[in-house]
Amino acid sequence: MTAWQQLVKPEDVVGIKSNVWYYLPTPRSLEAAIQGRLLQAGVKKENISADDRGVLSNPVFQRATALINTRPMRTHYWSGLGTLLKNYIMFTPRPSDYHDNACERLGALWHFPR
Repeated sequence: MTAWQQLVKPEDVVGIKSNVWYYLPTPRSLEAAIQGRLLQAGVKKENISADDRGVLSNPVFQRATALINTRPMRTHYWSGLGTLLKNYIMFTPRPSDYHDNACERLGALWHFPR
């Protein structure tokens, strides 16, 4: 059994949360490589989607049973670091609500979905 088969099952619906920030986006080649591994693990092509700012309206993300977070680490003006935790900010309808006070409320993102 491959490592990917331990992470996902053929019946899973997988959202690949990428990032399109123009200074340091998730490389398309990385998204394609992950999609390829998911297909090899048996996940159906129609049950895989890579997205960033459209995750709330993306039909695959709306029914996802697994998420793969792909965001290059970087410095961030407000929080100090832009990490994988901050990449989930697009799952809230108002991302700007989480930027106050050095992004201290980012952990509240784990309360979603509501």
